[in-house]
Amino acid sequence: MAGSATRAGRTLIVVGLLAVAAVAVVVVWMVVDLFRASGPGTAQFEPSLPLVAGLRADGDALVVDPGTPCESVDQLWLLFRSDDAPSVRTVLDADAPQTVDSFTVGADLPGFTVREPLPPGFDWRDYDAVDLGTDSATGFAGTTSVELQPVVDGATEHAGDDTFYVTDAGWLTHDEILAGNTEEFLTMCTPDPAREQR
Repeated sequence: MAGSATRAGRTLIVVGLLAVAAVAVVVVWMVVDLFRASGPGTAQFEPSLPLVAGLRADGDALVVDPGTPCESVDQLWLLFRSDDAPSVRTVLDADAPQTVDSFTVGADLPGFTVREPLPPGFDWRDYDAVDLGTDSATGFAGTTSVELQPVVDGATEHAGDDTFYVTDAGWLTHDEILAGNTEEFLTMCTPDPAREQR
């Protein structure tokens, strides 16, 4: 009797282990299929085109053009990064969902309250790059990163010509940014068409 019980117990353990192994195999294949569905060399949530925004200098100020307006925005944030200094962040909260178009960093933005202001004496030219993004009432978050040195280098040449520096695309007007959207790049608040088709 004892031997039979022991054998039955071992059988149950073996069956249980086989079931766990089968589940593990299924999970692995599901993960593999997810990566296959996103195409060769592309992570599942990597955008199909580069995410961009246009930046230009206006005197000492930095102007941002997100290209396609960012809609239903609850929060706008910018993070300035440098290898030689601590990062600096500013956060603006919307009083109600807002549409964000071109804006000047550090200036009043109608419909928003500054929750985290820039520090006194802040100069965007002291930083290497800026990460910027929006959080939306719809759940969509638009984000991008831009190197700042090209904006500094082109400030004099492009002063007053209404162009913005766009990563890997050069200096473009607002209309040219819109024309390139979904063709050469995605403006930061444009949903990825490739993801919507999956």
